[in-house]
Amino acid sequence: SEEFYALAKAHLNQDGILATWVPADASPDSRAAILRSLVNSFSFVRCFVSVDNMGVHMLSSQQPIANISAREIASRTPAAAAIDLLEWERSETLVNYIQRVLGNEMPVQLALNPQAQIRITDDRPYNEYFLLRKWRNDFVHR
Repeated sequence: SEEFYALAKAHLNQDGILATWVPADASPDSRAAILRSLVNSFSFVRCFVSVDNMGVHMLSSQQPIANISAREIASRTPAAAAIDLLEWERSETLVNYIQRVLGNEMPVQLALNPQAQIRITDDRPYNEYFLLRKWRNDFVHR
């Protein structure tokens, strides 16, 4: 929710980045609501479709998020994290894997739903009522 993101921002360093992942099987409206809440809460948001289309990674910050190379990211990655990242991609190098992730950037404006009310707040937990919205839409379109 936007209230959660406000609390998270209060705990981030000035140039800190909040990472959010939304699984591919989340409803399109839930993905849109999460992204809208991030955009409403943070000055800078970048989105990356995950490798093998398993979801979307969203990076959010109050400062611009630098475009750094896959090689530089790999050089900063702790060994344990590299092993974890490549657990299912044994044939790839860390640099190539990170390059694949970076190559899947999706412009936020293309993914952002124009309906600003599709967002998540503590008082309107949009993503928690998927089944009710689906049933209502199914009923209306009969």
